[in-house]
Amino acid sequence: MNKQPNGQARFDRGERVATAEEIPDGEMLSLEVVNSSVHMGSHVDAPFHYGSLCEGKPAKQIMDVPLEWCYGPGVRLDFTHLKFPDAIGKKEVIAALEKINYKLKPMDIVLIYTGGDKLLGTDDYVNKYVGCTPDAVSYLLDQGIKMLGIDTIGLDRPCFLMFKEFLTTKDKSKIWPCHFLGRHREYCHMERLGNLGAIPKHFGFEKRMLGHIGCVFRCRHNHDADLTLVHRLLDVVPPGEHLANDPRRLDKGTIDHLRRSHDGNIAAYTLLLVKAIEGMT
Repeated sequence: MNKQPNGQARFDRGERVATAEEIPDGEMLSLEVVNSSVHMGSHVDAPFHYGSLCEGKPAKQIMDVPLEWCYGPGVRLDFTHLKFPDAIGKKEVIAALEKINYKLKPMDIVLIYTGGDKLLGTDDYVNKYVGCTPDAVSYLLDQGIKMLGIDTIGLDRPCFLMFKEFLTTKDKSKIWPCHFLGRHREYCHMERLGNLGAIPKHFGFEKRMLGHIGCVFRCRHNHDADLTLVHRLLDVVPPGEHLANDPRRLDKGTIDHLRRSHDGNIAAYTLLLVKAIEGMT
């Protein structure tokens, strides 16, 4: 009733749209409301998270992030030998790349493997993890990286360390320096990843951020223009093309059926494609 004109006042006077006697068992459905930060669980920090401006222009929000940033060759860098209060700097990144004999390429998606996810559920997950210093992130951006990720609660070093140094020195560069770097150089990063050690090789695999792709499509309006990109990202046969001689690809009939099922909702269509692909693996 509170959505109707004078609904609250009518309710306060005792008016009801239905009485308890008219409702099955005298009660309606329950409704639980969950309020949560968008930074809970595995998530992407878009440039807007770092500040309202990036490189002097309005910072990209999550729906503005190019989908091409979210799909590409993955590279896992192993830093599990480091322990708190160690930090990952430029020289550690270079050493990790040399160890696997890999040269970064523009648009690689770099996964920073510290093993920090194993601390989940303990105080150490928040207070004693191995974070990065801004020279490490700058080095990655210099190589053309736009998306990176880490398996800790945050990309920077633990908060209590940063704030202790800031309050002692009042040096502004001490608080969230990797994040604030994103005000001057455009990039995204993922936090709170898990099971990076389960990836069978250090590079030569594809990283697809399907949850982020679905999020972006829920925020966009030009759905038809995104269909071709969806098919390319998910490696399926676009409508109108013949089935490729590749068992990993969906046939045209399946795609046409899924398109009819999604009824204009590209986010739902994307999820249906994902489930169909997963069913073939």
